[in-house]
Amino acid sequence: MHAIKDEVKFPTPAVLGHEVSGVVRAIGSKVTRVRPGDRVVCSFIMPRGYCRHCSSGREDICEHFFNFNRLNGQLYDGTTRFDRQNGEDVAMYSMGGHSTSCAVPSRAVFSLPDQVPLHEAAILGCSFFTAFGAAKSVAELRAGEVVAVVATGGIGLSVIHLARAFGTEWIFAIDIEDEKLALAKELSGTGDQLVTG
Repeated sequence: MHAIKDEVKFPTPAVLGHEVSGVVRAIGSKVTRVRPGDRVVCSFIMPRGYCRHCSSGREDICEHFFNFNRLNGQLYDGTTRFDRQNGEDVAMYSMGGHSTSCAVPSRAVFSLPDQVPLHEAAILGCSFFTAFGAAKSVAELRAGEVVAVVATGGIGLSVIHLARAFGTEWIFAIDIEDEKLALAKELSGTGDQLVTG
């Protein structure tokens, strides 16, 4: 929505789609993490792996990703994999997942267990990874802490799951929609550990 509403500057024309799961069709000659036929989920941010942020474990703010893709809609070779019939380049928002196929740097591709449906896995690449970055790198959640999660959408629900996994003592889920709070309670499995309101 940010790109559509022009709230972030992004080149047009563009193919959007930053939550991707699917089956690998082909790989580059140096790719060893996955093989054709593998079921995968892709991360919204595609870290190159060796900028100053990646080197310090902060792949979520990879300079190369933001300079190439987020600002110019390109992969790391400076090109896009989409074009119009007249040859005009079409920018890629992240990997351009709203297409029938897309090209993704191998560092952003992760194998998916067979029991996880592809249509449910796509959300992992954005909301879950966003929540993980917030819980681990920003909040640095630890066992025994008390956590307040404001808004229980996809990211908030993921933070609740992660807070429980990190061993927090209490989790307060805050939202104005009772249905979302009921879902948070249902999905969290935290029992008396989760307080909603």
